[in-house]
Amino acid sequence: MGNIEKIQNLYDQVIDKKELIDKVAEEFNLRKVSVRTNWFTRFDIPERYNVQEKLIELLEKIIDEQEEIIEEPKQAV
Repeated sequence: MGNIEKIQNLYDQVIDKKELIDKVAEEFNLRKVSVRTNWFTRFDIPERYNVQEKLIELLEKIIDEQEEIIEEPKQAV
């Protein structure tokens, strides 16, 4: 699986897409509209400067965080 396919799979797992776009725009110093349109609609993500690899790491972190939030109420019972 290539980086773009991995990014698409991870993107599909993210629950709050708006928050994701906000975090990615901030992390990569981009406009939100550019991230939404180019990165997560066209999946036109630059390869230079390890951007794709860094995005994969960020997506994995966000997914881990959302899974922890989902599991918290179950542990409290």
